[in-house]
Amino acid sequence: MSSVIDELERLSTLHEKGALTDEEVAAAKQRVPSDGPEENSDEEGELALIEADRLMELGVIEREQGDHDAALNCLQPALDIVERHEDRAGEAKARMELANLHVQMGQNERAIEYYTQAVDIAREIGDKCREGNSVGNLGTVYEALGQYDRALRFFTQAVDIARETGDRRIEGVRLGNVGCVYQTLGDIERANELFTQAIAIAREIGDRQSEATSLGNLGLSHQTQGHLARAVDYYTQAIDMVGEMGFKRSEGINLGNMGDALFQLGRLDEAETAFRQAIDVLSETYQVGAGVFHGSLAWLLAQRGHFEEAQSLIEPGEILVSPHPEEYAKFLAKKGQVCHLAGDADGARASLEQAQALAADLKVRDESEVAQAIRELEAVLSEG
Repeated sequence: MSSVIDELERLSTLHEKGALTDEEVAAAKQRVPSDGPEENSDEEGELALIEADRLMELGVIEREQGDHDAALNCLQPALDIVERHEDRAGEAKARMELANLHVQMGQNERAIEYYTQAVDIAREIGDKCREGNSVGNLGTVYEALGQYDRALRFFTQAVDIARETGDRRIEGVRLGNVGCVYQTLGDIERANELFTQAIAIAREIGDRQSEATSLGNLGLSHQTQGHLARAVDYYTQAIDMVGEMGFKRSEGINLGNMGDALFQLGRLDEAETAFRQAIDVLSETYQVGAGVFHGSLAWLLAQRGHFEEAQSLIEPGEILVSPHPEEYAKFLAKKGQVCHLAGDADGARASLEQAQALAADLKVRDESEVAQAIRELEAVLSEG
């Protein structure tokens, strides 16, 4: 009887959190016995799997709200239930959701374990959709870890699966992922080809979110190549699109990237406005990004001689980016530029040495943004 009460309470909680409509709650309650023990194992198994499915839904909601402990307390019991009842499809789903949670918690190695298990089960039962999702997610984790060869392998597999299943949206998304890896590796022409293919697919199927993402990526590519005016144009298109759709995080990132391009063009008033807007937007949606652009704005203000405000931005920005080694290394290069402009040679040299040590630990490639930022600071300091 207690399992029935627990199930009814969970349904009520899901309804209160918006995970279930009134109709879905009513339908689920009809499948829950009103009293007494379950009469046969089939009914008991069906109810248990309903419970597992609802636990997974609630776990996703808790993860999206940032309550990792609550999410884990839903997803792990869900996995236990589907394993006990030998529901392989449910097990693949639960393992993928646990992997998503561990990614959000920064536990990438655990995420890889769960994604790999989800891939194996999906292949065993012939679920190409879940296989493709998990393979693509593995690519994302390996990209975050800087293991770009593995990332390319998994993203390419995900593209192939999407083509096999005819999922044009996912095909475009994963082509964009492959492009981002090549962009990181410094193969900008190849990256641009892939972004252009992704944009064509997005426009074909009316996927404006993916189109905006690839436009922003093209902006970054052209900025890397020194085509700054073209980069600003792509960023502007992306900002307009995501602004219409209300995707604040993407809007903030593109605003900040556009600020960097405008800074390089010498359009300092426009760049400062873009950086401030980016920080405002990202402070609520993506704090690492907000930290990155604290560094960019500080550098710009130092160039304009506003050293006190520039220095006031360094400490909060450093706190936000320090848990992320690659972004922290780039931030330290900007901090070094600020110190140099302010006449603090020792501070500039210390920032450079910290950035160099992080780059060595990360084993960054010569073409990477980290290496480029460090070289720029080295050049400035070598000039005296």
